[in-house]
Amino acid sequence: MDALWVSGEVANFTRSRQGHCYFTLKDDRAQLRCVLFARDAARLPTDPQEGMQLRVFGSLTLYE
Repeated sequence: MDALWVSGEVANFTRSRQGHCYFTLKDDRAQLRCVLFARDAARLPTDPQEGMQLRVFGSLTLYE
C-alpha cells in the first residue's frame, strides 16, 4: 500500500518502555489508532502533547 498524509488532533498519547509511541489521531469525523516505532520516535524533538495538531506521513496496516 502507498503511503499517505493524514492530519488530526493527538489523543491518548503513551510511550512504552521499549520507546514505541501509541496515540490516536482524530478529527470531527473519524479517528485513527497510530504507532510510531522507537527508532523513528527517537528522532522527535519532543513528544506530541494531548490536543496537538499533527500532520503525519505513513502507511496503513489492518490488524484483525
